[in-house]
Amino acid sequence: KIYFVDTGLRNALVNDFSPLDFRLDKGAIWENFCVLERLKTHSLHSLQRNIFFWRTYDQAEIDLIEEYDGALDIFEFKYKIKRKTRFPKSFMEAYEVRKATLIDKDHFYLLAIGLCRLLSAVTLYFDLRRGIYSFGDFY
Repeated sequence: KIYFVDTGLRNALVNDFSPLDFRLDKGAIWENFCVLERLKTHSLHSLQRNIFFWRTYDQAEIDLIEEYDGALDIFEFKYKIKRKTRFPKSFMEAYEVRKATLIDKDHFYLLAIGLCRLLSAVTLYFDLRRGIYSFGDFY
């Protein structure tokens, strides 16, 4: 996969500067943004992670795999969740996963949870009241 540090350059290459909600490639742009945010967080905190992605010939995919301390944390990035999203069964059976995280546009702050400590107690409280997350979901 190729990710652009400058998404404006990416937009220029595909000649599309439309608002994100009107783009056909919004999923790819969102994934690009999320991967870069994880990499920036690692750099900011001097964290050493091995970074991978995984895809089968059948197009089953894990968007981001972070390996450290012998364990895997995996991420799926969806701009908008349309249906229940699951991680590929073949991957989950083949590898021991410490944590699996789904990030959508409404919860992008989870990219930094446990690393930057940017989530406020107020936000956590409201998310818990809506039943979106529990304390166990955080690092």
